[in-house]
Amino acid sequence: MTNVRPASGVVNIEKAVLGIVDVSGVTSFIDLQGTNILLNTVIQQSIYSPDIELSLSISEGLGHLTSFNKIGLQGQEFVQLKVVKPGVKDKKGTKAPTEIDLQFWCKSVQDVEFGDKADTQSYQLDCITKESILNTFSSVNQSFSQTYSNTANSIFVSQIQKNSVAKKFFKRHGDIDFTKPSITTHDSKIVNDFIIPGLTPFKAIDMCARRSFIPSSFGNLWTFYQNFDGYYFHNIEQLIKEGKEKAKANAEDFTLDYNVTPDKVENTRVDRQAHNIDNIDGSDTLINSGTGTFKNTVRTVDIIGQTYTDTSFNYNEKFSKFEHLGEAQLADKSWVDNYTSSNYEHLYLKDTSKQNQYFEQVLGHRIPYFVTLNNLKCSVTTDGDLFWKAGQVVSLAVSEQTGFTKKSAEEHKFAGYWLVEQVTHIFNAAEATTVLTLVKDSVASVEGSG
Repeated sequence: MTNVRPASGVVNIEKAVLGIVDVSGVTSFIDLQGTNILLNTVIQQSIYSPDIELSLSISEGLGHLTSFNKIGLQGQEFVQLKVVKPGVKDKKGTKAPTEIDLQFWCKSVQDVEFGDKADTQSYQLDCITKESILNTFSSVNQSFSQTYSNTANSIFVSQIQKNSVAKKFFKRHGDIDFTKPSITTHDSKIVNDFIIPGLTPFKAIDMCARRSFIPSSFGNLWTFYQNFDGYYFHNIEQLIKEGKEKAKANAEDFTLDYNVTPDKVENTRVDRQAHNIDNIDGSDTLINSGTGTFKNTVRTVDIIGQTYTDTSFNYNEKFSKFEHLGEAQLADKSWVDNYTSSNYEHLYLKDTSKQNQYFEQVLGHRIPYFVTLNNLKCSVTTDGDLFWKAGQVVSLAVSEQTGFTKKSAEEHKFAGYWLVEQVTHIFNAAEATTVLTLVKDSVASVEGSG
């Protein structure tokens, strides 16, 4: 029988407060947890978003929607949320607790529900990490001569960490304690001369991600995102490589077990059980074909020399050059050879008198890598655990046993390494659930299987 542990699906909400902040500090304040009006909490993070989103379902028994701060909630308040996942005990001891302590900007009030007496009963506060307000009212309009990763770092430091509004208001006030965010970058190595034309900081950093190129990354897919540990400017291939190494070295922490008959399996890893695997999407061959994922050509026109060159991409030939989550490609090699042709052409006008931006290398490789990275996708539900963050690599152990085949947990098509694209934590005072959105581009290659 499965061992049920007391802390496996529970988190402790240590602080959930809402307030108005001005130069004098927190002027109006609600303890959401202490007054028992916080019904449910949902936090979502993604490797393709620089914002962590928070939704709070609130009971309206105390009339805050209409009376807080004299005029009622406006969607302009700030929330501090501190949550701890207790350490779970197993045969090897008790794991250290995990926690989050984040501050959010309430951007809107939604889903207001009325009672029989026309009084408000509940509502939802939609929030976003506080740095979003700094980003919204800032602009980057200047030239740079450095790597894109160094530019991303300098923009974040000057426009977010050292922002004048943050210095003035985002302090430790006691009721609400604001913390300074961090940023970690992968080195894009190549120095470039370029101009950022009046973009918000986050859009400016995203521009750097879209333009980044390093020879060691064949796909050159970069992203700017945030998880519980901070902000990241990352190359996806390097992220996957580092994630696989970490998952291999710490297999107990980064492996999720899934078995269709868990009650018949003795398991001491309840905190690493995948209860459900849902929303399974396989590759769409029409999309793969139409986007040039199997084959494409980039035609580069030299507007100075009045010549052109073609850079061709063939998925079968280039597969081994990408960083993968598995070993075997999902697309059948003979099908790609027999039925596909280079039906997708990028036209790139290049001024060869200027610095090389390597766009002809990026264009034909990034789209195939991004599309194939989503060729297998699923959602995995586990007990609530703040350990899980966007950008990690998780290993799924999936046992399959039918009347015809019996495969080990490592041989199953859905087993092996997956990239955590998105994490959704859902919890209240009584229970907690975590949903991981996982993607992968390739499967395990097992000799003689299938």
